[in-house]
Amino acid sequence: MLTGCTNLEFDHESIKVPFGKYLEFENPDECDEKYRNDVESGVENRGNHTDKTQGIILPLKLQINNLLENNVTAYLYEYTYPKHGRHTDDLSYIMGVHAFEKDENEVHLEQVYKDMVINFIKLGEPGMGFEKSEQNESTYFDIYWNETTGERPRMRKYFEKEVTDYWLKEMIEFDQKVTETKKKLKQISLKTVPFIEKPLEQNDEAGTLIGVSLIAISIFLIGCIFGRYCCLRRRNLYIRLDGNNYENAGNF
Repeated sequence: MLTGCTNLEFDHESIKVPFGKYLEFENPDECDEKYRNDVESGVENRGNHTDKTQGIILPLKLQINNLLENNVTAYLYEYTYPKHGRHTDDLSYIMGVHAFEKDENEVHLEQVYKDMVINFIKLGEPGMGFEKSEQNESTYFDIYWNETTGERPRMRKYFEKEVTDYWLKEMIEFDQKVTETKKKLKQISLKTVPFIEKPLEQNDEAGTLIGVSLIAISIFLIGCIFGRYCCLRRRNLYIRLDGNNYENAGNF
């Protein structure tokens, strides 16, 4: 794999990116809140990049890490010449798109791109001292040219270190701590109200007895009320007997 980016990409666009969801953290809202607070307080300067540029850098680094972890040779570059360093500007060197008038340095940078791509296609490696990326030191090929100072493209260490360390180390640790804290709080909550977990298991027999008693009492009370108010007029019953002595019949 031969892949890379420019160092300015979308630094001219200040669109906010929901990184918590974008990078699939377990606690995206908390991670986003921490990031915004860190930026506002100056704790995190984002490597002087906008959210959208970080949105290019981070998946690129994750892709390289994944390839290297699976023993796939990967070559990572970053175009750092500032004059035309925005997103896709460097495609002018190999595809002719986004054409611009080249200065004395960009003429040489164009040749670097052509040689890099052609060598990789034909030989499987870019050449020009462009070595495969190494994960621990995050090595990459810095594509830069300055005729005045004599600076040329070369290998460097720690690709976009501030951005990658913040998101792929510090924020991952923060996300894990938030998850652990939530688990502990949940356990404490369950311990303080244990009856929520098993409200009847420990008192099944007592609960059944109470239930039956309540039903019996309810039936008894309903019967009393019904008898008192519905049968009031029939409390005194008389039996009339045929014969002359019916007036002496008992009063029931």
